[in-house]
Amino acid sequence: MQVSDDFSWHPDPFMRDEGPIAIKVINETPRGWDMLKNFNGQSFMWHATPQIMTIMVKIDKESGNHSGASLGFLMRHMETIAKKGWDDYVTRFSKIS
Repeated sequence: MQVSDDFSWHPDPFMRDEGPIAIKVINETPRGWDMLKNFNGQSFMWHATPQIMTIMVKIDKESGNHSGASLGFLMRHMETIAKKGWDDYVTRFSKIS
C-alpha cells in the first residue's frame, strides 16, 4: 500500500504530529496495513489481538504521548487509511477546516 507520512496538510494538529509516527510504525510492521485492513474489532482501546497490540505499543513508545483514547483515535484514522486508501483519506480530511 502506498501511503505518505506527510500530514502537514491535516486540519487536526494531533494528526499532524502523530500521523507520521503511526505510518512509520505500520510500514515497519510486517503485514501491518493488511492487519488494519482486515480489522473487525469493536474497539482499539480494549483490543487484545497480539498483532494490533504490537503496533499500538510501538506507536506509544515512539511518541510517548498517548492515553488509551488518543491511541484508539489514531488507530481509527490508520484503519480508515488501510480500508479506504491514502487518496480517499486525504480527500475526506482536507475538506475539514
